[in-house]
Amino acid sequence: MSDAINPRKLRPTQLMRLLNTAGFGPVLTETRLRRHRNQGGYLIGDGRSIDLFRYAAWLSSVYFEPKHEPLSYEERKRRQTERNAEAVRAAQDIAPIPEVADPERRAAACASFRVFCETYFPHVFYLPWSEDHLKVIEKIERAVKTGGLFALAMARGSGKTSIMQIACIWAALIGATPFVTIIAASSDRAYDLLETIKTWLETNDLLAADFPEVCYPIRKLDRIVHRQRGQKYNGEPTRIEWLADKIVLPTIPSSQASGVVISCCGMKGSDIRGQNHARADGQVVRPQLVMVDDPQTTESAWSESQSKRREAILAGDVLGMAGPGRKIAGLMACTVNGYQRCVLPLGVNYLTTFIDVQQKALYYLTAAWEENFTGYVVDYGTWPDQRRAYFTLRDIQQTLAMVAPGAGLEGSIYSGLEALCDQLLQRIYYREDGAEMRVGQCLIDANWGQSTDVVYQFCRQSRHAGVLLPAQRKYVGASSVPFSEYRRKRGDRIGHHWRIPNITGKRQVRHVLVDTNYWKTFVHARLAVTMGDPGCLSLFGRDPKFHQLLSEHFVAEYRIKTQAQGRTVDEGKLRASKPDNHWLDCLVGCAVGASIEGAALGELKLAVKKERKRVKLSDLRRRR
Repeated sequence: MSDAINPRKLRPTQLMRLLNTAGFGPVLTETRLRRHRNQGGYLIGDGRSIDLFRYAAWLSSVYFEPKHEPLSYEERKRRQTERNAEAVRAAQDIAPIPEVADPERRAAACASFRVFCETYFPHVFYLPWSEDHLKVIEKIERAVKTGGLFALAMARGSGKTSIMQIACIWAALIGATPFVTIIAASSDRAYDLLETIKTWLETNDLLAADFPEVCYPIRKLDRIVHRQRGQKYNGEPTRIEWLADKIVLPTIPSSQASGVVISCCGMKGSDIRGQNHARADGQVVRPQLVMVDDPQTTESAWSESQSKRREAILAGDVLGMAGPGRKIAGLMACTVNGYQRCVLPLGVNYLTTFIDVQQKALYYLTAAWEENFTGYVVDYGTWPDQRRAYFTLRDIQQTLAMVAPGAGLEGSIYSGLEALCDQLLQRIYYREDGAEMRVGQCLIDANWGQSTDVVYQFCRQSRHAGVLLPAQRKYVGASSVPFSEYRRKRGDRIGHHWRIPNITGKRQVRHVLVDTNYWKTFVHARLAVTMGDPGCLSLFGRDPKFHQLLSEHFVAEYRIKTQAQGRTVDEGKLRASKPDNHWLDCLVGCAVGASIEGAALGELKLAVKKERKRVKLSDLRRRR
């Protein structure tokens, strides 16, 4: 006989057997009972056993409670949206902000711009300071703290741009000004300067440790721009802005940099005028500190009208950015070459000259080059010397025929080449370290039909024949066969878009064929490189007005991009006014001469240099 069952204390298995054998079929399963026990809890048992009467009462209450209508799709979607929004709001609050890692180090950096640079940017300023650097740092600190206008003329590669960028960060972090503006020669250049500042604020760990109220909210954005709108600190918006042309530092209580604005723009009056920012306290602030970095582009530096226009922008729009009746503090850094005429920089290894032959005169240009194609125009002019700052080929007064009276066209050209080459190729140039250098390669234009034979004759008979080389410029368009695909013949020398073919025929003189389109594009690219970067090209002296005529020759052509047979080529076209471009041809020829001598950009060196496999004599014998 089975044991008696206590209905007030049933095991789960006993309860299921009891109800399932009551004559109504299987009414209770293990899964359903487990769910009921989880829902009913201690109302229906003690955790181990179940009270049948209390279980029945609980089931009755659940059965008779009012039923709710099922939620519509729109209602479920609305509730899910609210839950998601609540989760986002909880994640947007960045509190708490970490404590300052080293208050003493921070205080010293805030008090001294030099200490700030040395402490937080040792990877940027890794060389000892020069006296000029210290003077510049002192002027920057004075301008940031007390105001004033300063122009800083520094040589290329001296770190002036980095100093200006870090000065913007320092001025913002110490709260010296509510609004800083960076102005560069172009908008793209200004965006690049601001992007570097943003990268430093995001990635500099030591700066983040000592200025967490600024860097921590920036890092919480994770470079996701849309997060800036909803970011909060203790429930209050930080109002941070992280844009391409403007950043607003987070609004944090007790932060010196709270709400400070750093903006950027190019040298365009409409972009400079009217800059302002409305702060959370209702105050509208305007720029009170401006940093101008190299306001000239290569093209504007060559144009007197553009230079005057930029001077007017600096004197009017820039100085008026603070608003009516208010003074603005400003710093302007500008690059100078500073080398005197015919003085060679220290890193120069090659010296080349090109002579452009015309009926009335000979144009020449001499350039010095470093290994990486960093170039310096050290001398240029005409033979005979015109003794005027501005002239054109049409109105030349001193001609070749006047210097060689009684000679014909060929005779006057030959005489002029002889005199000019004696002047240029016998001259000793001195490098900064005192080393003596002479022109190592002199190319002479042989394209003009009436002078071709006389140029070849001169290069063959001249006492300077060892460094002279006739040059013939070839048009290589998009549909033409590029120099790299020419089939090399025995005795040919092929270089980077130039080749020296083996000599045949009546002109028994080695000459060079040049891809004109490529080398003009190459030279224009060198002129566009920022001063201080490898591969840039600069002019001697400090006064840009001195080179006005030269600059007009350099911009006498414009480029048209053409495509054919899978190739893209920039073709040079002379402008409609047909200005003189002879010194441009000379500069192109000097660059070709430097390439012949061995100069090359870094990537070109890797592409041209080929390792020759060593061959043993025993291997050659076995191949027979």
